[in-house]
Order: sequence, then C-alpha cells, then structure tokens
Amino acid sequence: MMSQYFLPNGHARVSIDVKKSDFHAYATEVRDKESAVNVLKAEKQRYPSARHHCWAYIIGQPMQPEHASMSDDGEPSGTAGKPILNIIQHHNIGNTIIVVSRYFGGIKLGAGGLIRAYANAAKQVLTQLPTTSFVPLSEVYAVMEFNKEHNFRHIVTGLSGEIGHTRYTDKLTIKATIPQNKLKALLQKCAGLGISVDQGG
Repeated sequence: MMSQYFLPNGHARVSIDVKKSDFHAYATEVRDKESAVNVLKAEKQRYPSARHHCWAYIIGQPMQPEHASMSDDGEPSGTAGKPILNIIQHHNIGNTIIVVSRYFGGIKLGAGGLIRAYANAAKQVLTQLPTTSFVPLSEVYAVMEFNKEHNFRHIVTGLSGEIGHTRYTDKLTIKATIPQNKLKALLQKCAGLGISVDQGG
C-alpha cells in the first residue's frame, strides 16, 4: 500500500563549489519520460560548456516508482546518477527530476568526492524545492441497507474521503474515495455496522 509522499510545487536551482568545480543543480516536476528529456535538454542549453550533465528522475511514488532512470554522463560509474536518485528517494519526493551540470575546475575529486558532491548538490536543491503533500487514494464500493446511508456518509467524510456515485436497487451501493492510510479505519467502522465494502480496481 502506498503511503504519503511529496510532489514538486515549482522548481529550484542551486550552485555549489567543490575544489574549483562548479555544480549547478536544478530540480522540477516531471510526469513522464518525455518531460524529463525536455528538462535535460533545457539544462544542457543553459550550461552548454559544462563537462557533465548528470541526472536522475522518478515518475510516480519515490520508493515504488512507475519509472526511474539516471545517468552519470561520463563521470565514473555510480558516482553521480545513483547518489542523485538516492537523495530524491530519501526526501520522499515523487515525479521529480534533478539535473546537475558540472564545470570541471582542474582538481580531480575521486569517486568518493564525486559521490559526496553530487549528493550534496541534490540535497541542497531539494531543500529549496517547494512541495505539496500527496496522499494516494483508494476507491471503494459499499453495499448497505437504505437506513445506513447516513452512517456511511458520515464515516467517509470523517476520514477525509469523498462520496461518489450512488446506485439504488434493492440495496444501496455507494462509490467513495478515501486516503489509503484511512482505508483500514473505514473497513473496521463499516464492518461494525454490517456494511459490506469492496475495494475498487
């Protein structure tokens, strides 16, 4: 079951200096691979003479993304893209891309130094990124006697859910959406009232 996480509500940009190398980090929202490619293209145009444009992005929720990708863009394997991706997940932010463009300053940082530099750039840009909280929703269908409609509606609204389509036959069927982290409470309350609940999807 998915839990609460965060989504970008804008974008952020920071620059850090590590032993004369400049790291320019940019973070913003992406909803698909195409938008991620467009962000990367724009950053390459913004910093055309940067030696590396390293990046990572997540589509969907942070810990179980629909899609995730990363690139070291010529840096030693595992020293850029993976640290950036790890920082995104650590901050529990979904639908996000971070691009870090590096201007080499003439001093080699070594694998450990690169990992720390890219992770630090990603961390700093995420602390500046405005976000909003996102709670995944569950869709449910409840079947009940007509005299329990008021009780069910009260339970759903009390758990920050919303009532959807209502169908009247010999019994009452109500579609509702509710935050996934409130689903267990809904099922328990409905069971106590003899209301049958099936999860949609």
